[in-house]
Amino acid sequence: MPRAAQVYVAAFGAVWCGFVAFALVETLIHQPVAAIIPAAMLAFGAALTYRGFRISAIAHGDTLTVRNYFATKHLTRSDIEDFRIGRASNQPIGQTIHLLLRNKGILAIDAAARPYITHRGKLQLAERQAKLEAWLSKA
Repeated sequence: MPRAAQVYVAAFGAVWCGFVAFALVETLIHQPVAAIIPAAMLAFGAALTYRGFRISAIAHGDTLTVRNYFATKHLTRSDIEDFRIGRASNQPIGQTIHLLLRNKGILAIDAAARPYITHRGKLQLAERQAKLEAWLSKA
């Protein structure tokens, strides 16, 4: 993930969790029974920020580790059939790289998802796909 995106995720998460933590303290003081709502919001926000900061796709040896927002998958070269560019499910106009798996499954790489609408952005996505294809062909 680009450094600017990591800084944005970390800053947004810190601000979100800070506001919710303040609300949690205020609620604990004035209405302790209702504190479950900001506590749940804080836990969800912290977990999502942590996962958002850690999303990645790392090829190491014969294994590709894909850390998406909600799951981490460890795949070997033999698990992967090909890579395709397609619509990102978490963005209205974005694209990402999808792994076509030999078991007929499809896995999106959340770390590659961006609103690639400019020519430069489309080239960056194609370069990332080419790097993954080069890794896959080393078998």
